Parts: sequence; C-alpha cells; structure tokens
Amino acid sequence: MLEIISDAYSNGLFTSVIPQMQGSFATAMMIAGIFLCLLIGYVLGSLNFSLIVSKKMYGDDVREHGSKNAGTTNMMRTYGTKAAVLTILGDILKAVVAVLICSFLMGVMHGGYASAVGAVVGHVFPVFYKFRGGKGVATAAAAILVLNPIAFLVVIGVFLLTVIFTRYLSLGSVLAAAVVPLITFYTYFSGTSAYPGSGFAFICSLVIAIIVILKHHENLWRLAHGCETKFKFKKSKKVDKNDENDKNND
Repeated sequence: MLEIISDAYSNGLFTSVIPQMQGSFATAMMIAGIFLCLLIGYVLGSLNFSLIVSKKMYGDDVREHGSKNAGTTNMMRTYGTKAAVLTILGDILKAVVAVLICSFLMGVMHGGYASAVGAVVGHVFPVFYKFRGGKGVATAAAAILVLNPIAFLVVIGVFLLTVIFTRYLSLGSVLAAAVVPLITFYTYFSGTSAYPGSGFAFICSLVIAIIVILKHHENLWRLAHGCETKFKFKKSKKVDKNDENDKNND
C-alpha cells in the first residue's frame, strides 16, 4: 500500500496515464495539468496568514505598520511572537498542502514544482488581498522541504549561518534563495542520467529564487548602503502606522 502511495506521489495519478494518449493530445493534457497545479498553488498561496491573523486577532492590517510588508518578521515586530508563529505555520501549511495535492496529481517534478511556483506567486501577489502580500520566504522554504529535503537542509543551513553571523534576515533569505536552483541542479543532474522532469524542476526552482530575491530589492539597496536594520527577537514597543524605518525582511 505504501509503495502504491509513494509511486502515485512521485509519478502522479494523471502523469502516469498521459503517456498512453496520442501525441498532441498528451502534450495538451500535460500543459493543462501543469497550469492546474499552478492555479491550485496560487489560490492556496493567496491565503496570506499575516493578513488573516492581523485581521482576526487584532482587527488590524499588518501592512499599515513597520515595513508595510505582510510577512512573519513584520508580524513579530508589530504584534509579537504568538502572531508571528501563527503566521509562519499558516504560510508553511499552505505550501505543503499545495505541493502534496499537485504531486499526487502530476508527480513531484511537474505538479509539485509547478504548485510551488504558484504558491510563492500567490503569497507575494495574493488575489484575495489586492495583490499586496509578503516576500515568499517561508512559503518557498516549506515547498522546497517537501519537494527536495536535501536542498532544504542546505538552504536552511545557509540562512541560519548568515543570520547568526550578520543578524540580517534579508541577507540570509537572499543567499538561501540563490542556493535553491544551484542545489536543485546538483541534485537532479549530478548523476549519470537526469530523472524525467528535472529540467522543469530546475526552471521552477530558478523562478522561485528570482521572485524571492527581487522582492528583497529594497533590503539589498539598504544593505549596500549600510542602513539595513538588524534583526532583534522582540516585539516593537509601540505600533506606529507611520514608522517607515523598520523595513527588515519578511
């Protein structure tokens, strides 16, 4: 039973049937399946939990405070640890659910990676919140964890070491994102032959990295000019809707 489930997860219920179809129809079905997975990922990714938590628990919009970003760090600085934990758990869960569903539908290499891209795009540009979301770090990390645990370990290692030595969450996130396509390429192409769908998986990992890095363009500018805020594990003393100075990573 476990072997059947594992095979369905790796290869996909629909993907295993597509090769039996005729030429152009099989291609059309593959493309349609990938777009379906992108859509599933996008819809789930659009459930931005920083906005949900700030609205339900505080009757507020976290985008009106601190960095103006709908992400975990801004939740921590604005509302405290509880709000931040609920936010990151929600953002992790939505990515995990999207990847699992789409991996069973279209396999890990096509459905899983397509849904990961969709989830990150949804988090950054949520359709339910006027396309103003976060930076996609936690969502991307959760997706990578499910898709490629080895890549996740490398990524989280790079992130933690960077933050420990520099206390810049933004720098840690950018460097971790940059590592994702590199370790994905090494994982799938370092052997004698590439697994089917490896090229697509690599492209998706590259897209995810580019999105996360581009969303940190302001942080990168401040890092270059020496005015980026270092992370402190505490809640801001006062919520100030006009505070433009606390623009750290989310």
